[in-house]
Amino acid sequence: MELNYPFNACKSLLTDTLETMSDTVALISDFYTEDEQKAVLEKMLQNGKEIANIGNFLTANKSAGENLLERTQNGDDSLTKSNISEVFDAMYEEYLSNTNFTEFSKYSKFVEAVQSLSEANVAFGAGIEAVITEAIVSTFDPITKQPMVDPVKGAKCGHTYERSSIIELIKRKPKGTRCPYVGCHEKLTLRDLQDDEQMKLYLSQQRK
Repeated sequence: MELNYPFNACKSLLTDTLETMSDTVALISDFYTEDEQKAVLEKMLQNGKEIANIGNFLTANKSAGENLLERTQNGDDSLTKSNISEVFDAMYEEYLSNTNFTEFSKYSKFVEAVQSLSEANVAFGAGIEAVITEAIVSTFDPITKQPMVDPVKGAKCGHTYERSSIIELIKRKPKGTRCPYVGCHEKLTLRDLQDDEQMKLYLSQQRK
């Protein structure tokens, strides 16, 4: 059973907001000076990222709720009053680990609009590029949802994870564990892991 309401209404509100923000980006140069434009874009990127994250939180909640409802209706004896909250939390975390804020509807279009304006205005300099990079690159481990410290990537799919968490996940199924990124069906083994030098460099620059 699908829990469409009020999820669809909330998701529609978030995607409409991103759509409006995308259209607004092109108008920034008409209302702000060059110095002001950079600050406005940085704030918009931060807000856009937060909106995309909220969308993924809602999606994970909906998926966990539907799963739990289906199990309850099917008479799952493993569910009790004492553990149902814990079961929901575990499913929520699992669904959330399989999402990426950059994949939320309309978010990529919004970031592309910001990139187009920044490329047309060289006065913004490297500062805005760093903010844009942060807006499209997730520095959080998809498994633990914590900031990455020692990033590695899958040789086949190129997705990035925290070394300790992906190794722990693979050890549970050493013959092949599905990549935890939503929509990715590549199987990972310990041999597939490589240091993500680009992400390491980015994280190092962020710490400065």
